[in-house]
Amino acid sequence: MSTPTPNAIDDDEIEALARLAAHLVTKDDLSEDERRALDRVGELGDADRMLVLFGSKMLSGKPYMISSDDPVKVRRSIALAVRLGVTVRSHESEDSQTVVVFDPPPRQ
Repeated sequence: MSTPTPNAIDDDEIEALARLAAHLVTKDDLSEDERRALDRVGELGDADRMLVLFGSKMLSGKPYMISSDDPVKVRRSIALAVRLGVTVRSHESEDSQTVVVFDPPPRQ
């Protein structure tokens, strides 16, 4: 599990929010609990919000790429991808920049 930064959330909550966000994309009418969960996403710091959005895109069947010079961001993205069954298609580092390309999990 990653070490949370101040105001960060744990990996379990990131995964749960990503799954919910992916599900809610197709809904017109949200329950009160769903609205609260989306409000929670809005309260997150940038790094955690990026992970939730990354996870929801993966679960919605969309490929995703990150390019970062932050090794913590790269590690957390790969760790979440593994939890979600996402394929890491390529992982390249040049100078201080790392580029990772992810393919969504197969539809079930």
